Parts: sequence; C-alpha cells; structure tokens
Amino acid sequence: MAAKTIFLTLLVALTFATNVRSQPGFNQIYSQYSVIDNFSYSAVVNDTIICVGSAYDTTLMSSPLQILLVKIDSNGNKIQSRLYRDSLDAYLSADFYSGDLVATSTGHFIFPVAVFGRSSIGLVKIDRNMNVVSRFEYPVGSNFNEFYNQILEMPDGGFMIAGAAQRPNYKQDGFIRRVDKLGNVLWFKYYGNYSTDENFFNLTKINDNRYLAGGGAGPDMTDLNNMFAGLWLLDSNGVVIQKWVGTQYPDLLVIVGLLSTPDGGFIGHGRRYLGENTWGSKLQCCVLKFNANLQLQWMKNIGPYGTENIGHVGIFDMLQTPDGNYLLSGQRRPYDSPSTVNSDDWGGWLYKFSPEGDSIWARADNAPAGLKPSGAFAYGGVSLLSSGSVVAAGPGDINNTQVGWVVKVSADGCLDSALCLATAVHTPEVEKTLEIAPNPANEQVHITFPAYAQEHARLCLYNALGVLVQELVIPEGETSHTLALQHLPPGWYMVCWVVNTQVRARARLVHVGR
Repeated sequence: MAAKTIFLTLLVALTFATNVRSQPGFNQIYSQYSVIDNFSYSAVVNDTIICVGSAYDTTLMSSPLQILLVKIDSNGNKIQSRLYRDSLDAYLSADFYSGDLVATSTGHFIFPVAVFGRSSIGLVKIDRNMNVVSRFEYPVGSNFNEFYNQILEMPDGGFMIAGAAQRPNYKQDGFIRRVDKLGNVLWFKYYGNYSTDENFFNLTKINDNRYLAGGGAGPDMTDLNNMFAGLWLLDSNGVVIQKWVGTQYPDLLVIVGLLSTPDGGFIGHGRRYLGENTWGSKLQCCVLKFNANLQLQWMKNIGPYGTENIGHVGIFDMLQTPDGNYLLSGQRRPYDSPSTVNSDDWGGWLYKFSPEGDSIWARADNAPAGLKPSGAFAYGGVSLLSSGSVVAAGPGDINNTQVGWVVKVSADGCLDSALCLATAVHTPEVEKTLEIAPNPANEQVHITFPAYAQEHARLCLYNALGVLVQELVIPEGETSHTLALQHLPPGWYMVCWVVNTQVRARARLVHVGR
C-alpha cells in the first residue's frame, strides 16, 4: 500500500509538471499587459471563474493602475477581459492581503479597491458580465490607511464592512462601517483603545442580530510577545455583547478566518508565534474550534513540519466543502528562504481538513512547468465548481513580471482526477526542494537533499511512465549523492527522496541527453 501511495504521488507530480491540457486539472498563467497583470480575488458562478486584480494598460503612453476583470471557463480558457479605469485617473488597486470577491443575493459581486491619491477605500459592484454596476468611495479621514478585511451582505441589501484603520498615532483600531444598498454610511464604529492595537480580520454572521468578529489585540502589534487573539460578539448595530481575548494562549497571535458550525460554534484559522530566526518572526498557521460560548475547544498547527513558516503572510480564504469539511488557500515558504532568494519555494497553498481539525490533503504549487518563478506566488481566493473540483487563483511572478494565475484540481487535491483513489487522497507534504546539477545531464547528476535523523531513506528514479528504474538506499545523515546515468536512455526522469515510505523532498525532473 505504501508503494502504491508513493507511485500515485509521483504520477500526480508528473502530471502537474507536464501540464497536459486534455486533463481535467490545469495550472495556467494569464498575462495581457506587460507591466502588471495580476489576480487578487476570484469566485465561481455557473462554472465560470471570475478573477479580479490590477493591471496597467500598456497601449497608452500614460496609464494609471486599473482594476483588471477576467472571466475564465472551467477548462482554463479566457472568455473575457477588461479594465475598469478611475474617472479621474487615480490609481486603483485590489490586494489579496485583505478583502474578497463577495457574491450578493442580487447576482452581483462586490469587492474593495484602494484609491491612491485620494486616500480612500472604495467598493466596486460588478455584474456577471463584468460590467460595473456601482462604486462607492469612503475617505480614510485623519487615518493613514484603512484595510477592508471582510464584507457581509445585510438583509436590507446593504453591507457591513469590517477591517482595521491605521490611526494618526500609528496604532491600529478595528472598525465596522455599515452602509445601505446605495452605499450611504448608516454608522461607523471604532473598537479598542486609541492607545493600543486591535484589529478585525474577519466577521461572520450568526443570525440577523448576532455577528462575530475575530482578530488580534495588544498594547503594540510590533511586539508579538504581547499580542493576543481576540473575538468580539456584536449585535446588528455594532454594539459589543461579549469579548474574548486569549491571554491564556500566549502564542496565539490572531484569528484570521471564522465560519459558523452546525453545533452553534465556530471553526477558523489563525497564526501562532514561534519566536525569531535569521529571517525574522516565525509564524505557524493553525486551525481552531470554539463552542457557542466562545470557549476554545481545540487548536492544531497545520503544515508539513513544526518549524516551517507555512503561509508566511497568512491564509487568505476559507470555505466549507459540500462533504462537511473545510478548505483553506494561502501562501507558504520555508523559514530559510527570504523573499529575495529561492523564489521557487514561494507558492500557493491549499489545505483541506475535517471538522475535527485533521488533515485530509494539502498541496503547494507555483509556476506552470517550463516557467521558473522569479517572485512570490499566492492563492488569494478559492472556489468550487459544480463537479466538486477546486479552483484557486491569485498573483504570480515570472521573469520579474506580475501575472494572473489559476490552478484547478480535483476534489481530492489532484491535478488529474483519474490518478486519485476512490477515497480521499492525502498528498504527502513536501518539505524541501531537491537540488540537482547539472540538469540536463549526460553521465551523472549530483543530488542534494535535506538530512533527517531517520532510517530507511531511499533515492528513487522514475521514468516518464512512472516506472521505477533505479532505487538507492541512502545512509542516515547523508545529504548528497552522485547518481550515474550512463545506463539510462535519453528522456525525462523524476527524482524523489523517500523516508519511511513518505516522499520527504519534492520530486524533480531531470533530463538525460546524449
């Protein structure tokens, strides 16, 4: 069974690497403009993928940054693309770090945009044909900036907008702005003491008169040893009914996402602080469960191993799947890679888990096969097609050019559903990338892999059909090996490092030529 799992994992990886268009999954980039052309938010309607991002119109000598709207079918083909330009030529930007593309009860979508030059944040509403229906704009006033982290539609067709404002004293205050369906502000409230930091990262609806906000609170958000996760139970007028600050969990910094659960409680995700290292603060993502009384029932770290910085800048979207489980999308990179080095370690990350917080499957992706990433890739949004397939989209960076990026996988997390087992498949997490040189090669390659204090490490070589053609036992603690290739016919081969029946280093392709 272990050999079968490894074989299936390798086939899935090979499918991903070759990017066969006829298969149900895909990994594609979309670039129409040469300067900036990226995606921040995405949603699915009638099996059509709608992506929102930012772009310059390079056909004009002078063009401001504009909102990019792209429609893609379920096979990855671009159907429509257009730019939305500010009437006064201000720079507009959509950012996956905050906000989302929210579907409304009227069949429209609404999302936040930053307006540079006028110090304001806007809401743009579009229809399914990507026509702009309306736009509202709210100046940040004396604040340095505002961040819209959650938008909820209200029964009257208006919206409740939760976020954080950077105040004149550089502290952050959580806020909620309540607007009607015409965009008029009905009320606006700050939360927290002006001299301390409080931040709203999310807002979830319990019923028409109860809402739960999650975030972080502390005297100074730059001091991670004195920042704690927080929950605020609010009524429909924004009045705090109950507040919870998790001082008894000193490493739990912030609650980033929340969803209501059938038992009246809440499930969500956050970040934990693990101290400092060479590259800065180590932040570990976690999933957590609260009961209806806002008592923390359990909290579990997520990621392939406890010292990795999974989702260095966080997880950006969360949804419940039809089978009752949960799906997260975000970004990951290892601690030992700063943003300017090893860009192929930066990638979008998908993670599916059960209502009990147990991992079901996970995968990390970046540039399509044949293209080398030169910067960060991230999944800013995740959605589901009617088939159950998962669609994730966000920004990418190839040759120092920003691009839109969309990946589609099966409900079991595989790029090719034909290679998945009938039951849920857990694709083993990868912890490092094998270093192979030279590549292509003729006579031999030198392979470097991470050292583990474990026995039964093997180096496996598979041909393009997924057949094991060579297997070597690696002594414990050895970190490199020179592999002879003279006996192999020319072609592509996959190399992986296996410890105790699990793939512990990313499978890489090596080309043997003569």
